[in-house]
Amino acid sequence: MSAPFFQRVMVAYAGDPLDAALLLSVRALTRTMCPSQVHVVNVSEDETQTVSPGIRLELMDKAVRAALIEVPGPIVTCAVVHGPILDALLSYTTEQRIDLAIVGHRPAGRPRSLARRLARRATCAVWMLPLGTLPVTSRILVPTDFSETAGRALDAALALCRAQHLHE
Repeated sequence: MSAPFFQRVMVAYAGDPLDAALLLSVRALTRTMCPSQVHVVNVSEDETQTVSPGIRLELMDKAVRAALIEVPGPIVTCAVVHGPILDALLSYTTEQRIDLAIVGHRPAGRPRSLARRLARRATCAVWMLPLGTLPVTSRILVPTDFSETAGRALDAALALCRAQHLHE
């Protein structure tokens, strides 16, 4: 591959046990996509949370480093941002010029809705990864709006299919 499909990737990190599988999926994706930066972001919506942002950042950094240790190349950054989750993630993607936002997909509830709302408003590609599963891809769905970003997403999906020997 001559150039990475996405230079700057952001991963929305909730800080719950399902994130372990999400980070393993991100590790598999970064091996194929070769981004230059991976930003792992946790949103603190409530100032009264029991775990301070500093401790959350430390725990997140430890989990991220352990999951991505074998991935050469990208600069990995962990951040805790504050505010309503959608606004905070949209602001981060804009400020950091993120090309691809990855959100864990849950069967129901707020995080699923978050991914949909983020996909509608973000200026970058948004991928939902199933949470709680092994990082093995068997099917990829690539919706498109025929933009340049959607084209890069399709190219990246095809590269993932080839890397995992899926039929195109």
